[in-house]
Amino acid sequence: MNSLALHNFLSAARECFIWTSRTSSSKITIEIPRLHCIVILRVLFTDDGGCSEMVDAVFLIDSSLSVRQMCTMDVDSRSTDNWRPMLQFVSEVVRAMPLERGAARVGVATFSTSVSNADVIRLDQSIDPLTLRRKILQLPFLGANTNTTGALRFARAQLWNARYAAAAAGTSRKQYVVLLTDGANNVDADPVQEARVLKQDGVRLITIGISDYVDEAQLKEMASAPAEYSYIHARNFNHLNLLVGQLLDRLVCSTPPSAQRKNIVFCCIVYCASTKP
Repeated sequence: MNSLALHNFLSAARECFIWTSRTSSSKITIEIPRLHCIVILRVLFTDDGGCSEMVDAVFLIDSSLSVRQMCTMDVDSRSTDNWRPMLQFVSEVVRAMPLERGAARVGVATFSTSVSNADVIRLDQSIDPLTLRRKILQLPFLGANTNTTGALRFARAQLWNARYAAAAAGTSRKQYVVLLTDGANNVDADPVQEARVLKQDGVRLITIGISDYVDEAQLKEMASAPAEYSYIHARNFNHLNLLVGQLLDRLVCSTPPSAQRKNIVFCCIVYCASTKP
């Protein structure tokens, strides 16, 4: 085949980190004059630039009363439906994570005035992916206040236990907390301080603010650096379904894409068939 065309394509492909790093292999189809080619890029490994599929992620879902209150300024969000889109968003993110191979483990907790211990899905629970997603979609709505600090404290305890168990087994996993909220903490102490302690433990904190009612400055301060990468803003609850890929990218790699692109090592297999005699 045209070696120059293939070389140019592969040079460009090295810039496409998102789909090559999130899965073990990807297949795309390209057209080169006279040839129809399928290029399979298989990730061999990533170095210490921050990319890994071995992750523990705890999702903290705000279930305070404001989630189901009608926001007159937010005409795109129906009060009775707001809880469902939050659960669907988390379920879709979890569906795309490599749970079957054990490379990713997921914990989920809902919170309002406190964390709902009765509904917690713990990191160390032995549960198949389909059942996990079903349990997420069936999480009950709580109502009441917003104890973001208590939720972060709960996640820190969960991840500390996971770190201890991993160290005892001679392994390590990247740890993440994903916080979804539509408001601001109004119970307990300052969540920024609790977030700081969490990050000092080596946990990556991703914050997702929903609507214009959130304290965006506080959520950015809570998020891991750089804040413009670790904070995600959703215009409303229905906008969440468009942000699944964005969050997945951040769960795979802890640093922005410009740094990630330099650290991916993959092999390339090309199959070509002539399209013209």
